[in-house]
Amino acid sequence: MMVLHSMEGKKKISLKMGLEQLSKAIRFKGLRTLLFSAFLHNFAWTFFFEFVPIHLIKNLSYGPKEVGIFFAIFAASYAISAGILIRPFVSRFTPYMLCLGGNLFGGLAIFFMPSIGADMMWIYICIISFFIAFVTPTLTTLVSNSVSNQIQGEVLGILSAVNAFALITSPLFSGAIIGNYPLLSMIVGGSLLVLTALILLVGFRNKLLRQS
Repeated sequence: MMVLHSMEGKKKISLKMGLEQLSKAIRFKGLRTLLFSAFLHNFAWTFFFEFVPIHLIKNLSYGPKEVGIFFAIFAASYAISAGILIRPFVSRFTPYMLCLGGNLFGGLAIFFMPSIGADMMWIYICIISFFIAFVTPTLTTLVSNSVSNQIQGEVLGILSAVNAFALITSPLFSGAIIGNYPLLSMIVGGSLLVLTALILLVGFRNKLLRQS
């Protein structure tokens, strides 16, 4: 009984802290655009990544083995891209440019994914992972650099709460709709990533022009 009460107490504290962090995200005027972009990116990516297997199975006749290989190739290519391939770009372009470009080109690649056949999908997922690899580190950098050193820890905590909220809410928009229309995972996911890029472009166009 004591263990159960302890677990319930921890859940209540965790939920309360999470809601407090989200309310802080709304109140941070200087970071609203970045934090909303982070939410939208994570929502879009989770929506795509969780439901794209329906497209692979229904439209490309993938079995469990092929779906597993699909995710394994993505994980490996994402790790290689994040650790090695994006480095020359990071040293040449600003975080704003990389974050915008990662969302834009990653979103377009996902949007046009339905036109890719089963044989080319293994290469195509590597292209998507390359573009997506730019986003998370650059968004974290942008948020961190937008505040003073004294509150960087708090702001990064808020960013983590926003990201977690996006991961939680994305599956709520699934159900029978995705099962009946498997292309929605790519259409919605890709479109929202492009929208994220447009929000960054409009919200920080002056800074982008100064830093380009």
